[in-house]
This record gives sequence, C-alpha cells and structure tokens, in this order.
Amino acid sequence: GTVEGKETDFFNVEKYPTATFEITGITENNGQKMLQGNLTIKDQTKHVEFPVTTNVEENMLSLESETFTIDRTNWGVNYGSKSVFDNLGDKFISDDMELTIEVKANQS
Repeated sequence: GTVEGKETDFFNVEKYPTATFEITGITENNGQKMLQGNLTIKDQTKHVEFPVTTNVEENMLSLESETFTIDRTNWGVNYGSKSVFDNLGDKFISDDMELTIEVKANQS
C-alpha cells in the first residue's frame, strides 16, 4: 500500500532541517567499541548507543557506525506509525529507522 502525505508530515524538514548528534563517550565491550551520545530529532533528545569502528590515519580520526536502528516514535516522528495510529491497516511505515553515522575529526 501507499501512504498519502507529504514528507513535511514525516520529519517536518522545514522546521527541523537537521538532526544533531552529540558524542558523550566511547566504551569498549568485548573488543567492540560502542559510541554513546545524544541524538536530537525535532525537539526531542534521546541518549543512544551503537557499535562503531574507529580508524586513525595520519592526524585524521574517522569513526563509522554499523547500521543501527532507532524507534523513530521515541523522537515524536509519528507520521504513519502503527504504534501511534492503530487504524492504518497495512498502510503504516515501520517505526524502526536505520541510521549510519560517520564522523571525521582532526586530532590536534
């Protein structure tokens, strides 16, 4: 099925053009680095944690997450969500949203 509606319903990109991610820490768990931070979408900030690989080359630190999944309704992105609207039948969009985060930083 198709979902009628404009993308502005989904993320309201005019009012909230970007999502921001603030790194709060990195931990290591069984040799797997986990990046922690605050992800802000719309006006909602939630703490998230996900696996990353880090690579240092010359003075450049690059950090890339594996693809991880968030439940977008935690950030109030409810458009077409079956957990918020139960009368949509098969015309819902999955609440899970896949993200990959990539960070590059100069080490000073």
